[in-house]
Amino acid sequence: PFLFQNVLHLTPLVYSHHVLWVGMAYFVGTVLNRLAIGRFSTRQLMRAAMISLSLWICMLALESLFLPANAALWMATVSLMFFSLAFVLPNYIAMQIARMQNHPFCSTALALSGALVIGICSLLTAAASSVHLGSALPLALIFTACTMAGWVLFYLNSSLLNVK
Repeated sequence: PFLFQNVLHLTPLVYSHHVLWVGMAYFVGTVLNRLAIGRFSTRQLMRAAMISLSLWICMLALESLFLPANAALWMATVSLMFFSLAFVLPNYIAMQIARMQNHPFCSTALALSGALVIGICSLLTAAASSVHLGSALPLALIFTACTMAGWVLFYLNSSLLNVK
């Protein structure tokens, strides 16, 4: 919100309209993910989503470096990032359920996983909001660090599970 309200001088209402499109992108991504599950393997969907997520993050960084500040362009790129995330998160959870489906603490582990996602997202949001620069570059760098960690965890998890 800092970028939109203090740098671009947009009202909270305008910011909320932009964020609404981000939520819509995630929703459409989850619907398309559901349709793609029968046609592609979990590993293929996750790999494609992680590659596209990496590309959108690079695009956000390049926009921040070479173009003037533009809320609509930034939010369009962030919407595409969340569209990609809509393929990553449900498939990752499905991989975890497949791994632990017969374990007595499966539901507890999934609840803890969800709580960790919310907690980590809250910390990242606080970190991104505390950086008071006039571009989306710090946000892109935070997304880059998270995506790199996601790539490492994805390949470690895939090799442990032997997911195809």
